[in-house]
Amino acid sequence: MSKYKINYRLTIDSGDLIDEAQNFEFVTGDGQLALELEKIITTSKVNHLQTILLQGSDIFGEYDSQGITEVSIDELPKDLKLGSAIDFDLPNGEKVVGVVKDIVKKVATIDFNHPLSQFNIAFNFEILSKKE
Repeated sequence: MSKYKINYRLTIDSGDLIDEAQNFEFVTGDGQLALELEKIITTSKVNHLQTILLQGSDIFGEYDSQGITEVSIDELPKDLKLGSAIDFDLPNGEKVVGVVKDIVKKVATIDFNHPLSQFNIAFNFEILSKKE
């Protein structure tokens, strides 16, 4: 395992900023970064500014129409709104996030796909340090 310190910026093809950080530290395999982004960093040079273009599906997984489900609004938070992100507990104790895509009468359509899976992503980064 290696410890990295990086500056990075993620944008979608419209130019909208997704995320950015200065002096971000992580250890390979700790789950702080998507595995695909981590692989890119670990094969890159220190002190070299780079921009890599990726499909969102390569980072966040393929969009799956079976990742959409309907839930009674009685089972959801009272302040439910379109676009709200809601945490759901799975039977195995894992947590997943679903986004409210539609509300019709007493039923909400929840999308469990990653919201960025259908976008092109620009990953701009510079490795500031790497420690083995």
